[in-house]
Amino acid sequence: MYRQNRVAVEAPAKINLHLDITGAREDGYHLLDTVMQAVDLSDLVVVGRTAAPGTRVTCTRSGVQEDERNLAYKAAALLIGAAGLRFDGGLHIHIDKS
Repeated sequence: MYRQNRVAVEAPAKINLHLDITGAREDGYHLLDTVMQAVDLSDLVVVGRTAAPGTRVTCTRSGVQEDERNLAYKAAALLIGAAGLRFDGGLHIHIDKS
């Protein structure tokens, strides 16, 4: 699956105790007023290079968007663009949901 080394990190979960949408940003995201609490759960996110070109997202849970609408995909695209990264092959992001 992965062509070279990969990075695996835990992404801690949180619960919103209070959440109000207070407006909209120019990029389409919402302005929020929130109070949140960290909880003892986390997802495992694995990112690695692949031989296949492009960015691919997979997830262990059905119903999670596995295309350019996924926030991990968007974050990777922004990072690659901002850093001017160029590499042969592609990128695979796998999310193991807890």
